[in-house]
Amino acid sequence: MIAKDVGKELKALRIRKGYTLQDVQNAINIHKNTISFYENHSEKIKLNTLEKILDFYGISIYIFFKNMCENIHWYLTKNGRKKTNENKKKKAIGLYWDGNSN
Repeated sequence: MIAKDVGKELKALRIRKGYTLQDVQNAINIHKNTISFYENHSEKIKLNTLEKILDFYGISIYIFFKNMCENIHWYLTKNGRKKTNENKKKKAIGLYWDGNSN
């Protein structure tokens, strides 16, 4: 689930920055179909490729994941999810620890 959030956030960031897939392809020399694939199936993206795309967008990988986590939190809060579900989501991305090792 988190991997899909990476793709959604990549696509949202590209759109917010006003770039087309062609713009990104021209700037970083990765085919636009590949970029689209990453936006829709981001579990396949390598870290160095993600960093290359984020460098073009002018955002650090730290800020990217921080914003993504804030968006997940906002989504869960907005949709009235139970706190236990929020904690499971945080635990899945390493932001929550309930004292258990599982």
